[in-house]
Amino acid sequence: MKFLLKYILFLHCSFLMAQVPVKFNYSYTMNNCNSRSMCVYRYDNKYFVFGHSTNTLTGQQNGLNLLITDTFGLEVQQKQFYHPGNYLFYANSIRPFQLLHDKYVMFSGHLSLAYQHNNGVLVKFNLSTKDTMWVKSYNQPGDSCEFFTSTFLADSSILVVGERYYLSNGVGYNKPFIMKTDKNGNYKWHKYLYNIWNSYSMLPHKIVKINENSFVIGGNKISNTQNGFILKTDTNANLIFDVGLIGLSKGILMDLILLNDGSGLGIGANYIYQDYVKKLVYQFNINTGVKIKSASYNIESKANGSLCGIQKDNGIIFIGGGTGPGPQLPLTTPIPDVLRLNNNLDSISTYFFPLPTNSQLAPYHIINTNDGGFLTTLFHIPQPGTPKNWLIKADSTGCFEVNCPINNGIEEVEKENGELKVWPNPATNHFNIRKFSKLNLGKINVSIVNCLGEVILKETIEDSVSEIQISCEQMKSGIYLIRLNSEKAFFETKLVIDK
Repeated sequence: MKFLLKYILFLHCSFLMAQVPVKFNYSYTMNNCNSRSMCVYRYDNKYFVFGHSTNTLTGQQNGLNLLITDTFGLEVQQKQFYHPGNYLFYANSIRPFQLLHDKYVMFSGHLSLAYQHNNGVLVKFNLSTKDTMWVKSYNQPGDSCEFFTSTFLADSSILVVGERYYLSNGVGYNKPFIMKTDKNGNYKWHKYLYNIWNSYSMLPHKIVKINENSFVIGGNKISNTQNGFILKTDTNANLIFDVGLIGLSKGILMDLILLNDGSGLGIGANYIYQDYVKKLVYQFNINTGVKIKSASYNIESKANGSLCGIQKDNGIIFIGGGTGPGPQLPLTTPIPDVLRLNNNLDSISTYFFPLPTNSQLAPYHIINTNDGGFLTTLFHIPQPGTPKNWLIKADSTGCFEVNCPINNGIEEVEKENGELKVWPNPATNHFNIRKFSKLNLGKINVSIVNCLGEVILKETIEDSVSEIQISCEQMKSGIYLIRLNSEKAFFETKLVIDK
């Protein structure tokens, strides 16, 4: 009888544990190396975290590292990989590791052979064996070249985006290309995307396969400034379109994903002025490159940016970032976070990561998990020169701690001609509306629309009035649209009334 009671208790506890979503927030130290995590993938009920490492015993080798944890975030195994010829692995993109099929991961980067003399390199990892399948470098595209990102075809051949370059009188000239190898990394051909040398450098961060003969590539073109680009090519490197980010004086892309509706979404940063940066999402037509819509979001930090994103089956989009467009940006108040959007790109909430003081970090990669949550790996530097791996598993609400620091308000959204902020949101007794615009809008119509499309409040204000307060006394609990419009601009955002 006692055994039966214990067995029933065990089953009950197991059932309760199964109902509680797993969430964790862990930092990991790699043996004999300083390391930084760059991406994470799931295979065989384990998480595989890939990144860069520097051998602390020699102090000079740049290698690749692999950290393996179970689904509770507990470390299972770790490995470091260094080049057999003692060359140094580098990556000039924040997305050098890509999942090929279900159990293969490809590193696309370059080997530093001498000053300003690099060869492209590919490393193929097998998640089943937890080891490299092969490491190959290439000099076919030119004496000096770098690889950025890669994808695969149905026959397991590999397409790689790279760039050949040379220096002349202190000026760099570049020519981007697509290279193809077989599944074993054997070189087949390379073709240039343009027939001329460019004075700007292309930094492709992501190549997305639309089908077996169509690919979209996103990244930045760098000369004196950075500007985002989206281009489309076929398997033979024939350029279909190459467009910049329409309507943005300076916008950059760090990631590219396909949305459930078949459109593309660029993820990056929108520079407003000097070091004032906002999170950027840029939706576009994958057949033409034409912009569908774009939006920018603020969080509580001086410099913001987005580095990675995913969309769930229910349409919810998670955008990771918060510390600017890259780890090189010096910040005084870094706040890593994940922004939650619906499929209309409306902000729902923000999840802040309150990690150690004086730590420069940001989510570099984010994936969906089976329980409806997400997993993200962070670039983490607790002390100068000593990066560590960091892994966060959040539940379906975005919470990763017992008391999760969540901003439940709808975020400030920048529209084409300005921006609109509503707070508190949700509201109970009253709410405030504040507009920001560089335009002289004249008279502005303010409307509040309920879920039935009925206008329940309407008034007109002058452009000089930047902020108004409205009582919720006559409003029932529910979701409302707040609209401001004039002859020159239109603003709209959502408000939740919770009584």
